[in-house]
Amino acid sequence: MFLFHIYSYIEVFGLAWIFYDLVKNWMKRAIVILVLIYLIFSLINISSWESLVEFNSNQRYVGGVAIIAMTLLYFNTLFVDAKIQRIEEDHYFWFSSILLIYTAGTLF
Repeated sequence: MFLFHIYSYIEVFGLAWIFYDLVKNWMKRAIVILVLIYLIFSLINISSWESLVEFNSNQRYVGGVAIIAMTLLYFNTLFVDAKIQRIEEDHYFWFSSILLIYTAGTLF
């Protein structure tokens, strides 16, 4: 079960790295704050509630909320800047849309 803990870290940190490059300056700070909150909560979760031999449902939920927030920050940047002429040809738009639907569907 400890592999789920490792996978959760890789998932959130990897997606944060991608979205960090896609958003504006003040939103980059928000992504860093989201990742720090996730990291602090995960460490508290491992030490207090769910050990490494249990499934990390609390950590997965907080990670999912962080991923949803990062996709919404990207959509805000995408629609406010309006630099892209044809949104249906933007790969990051489709990636973020699918990620948002998947993550929201597995959480709620």
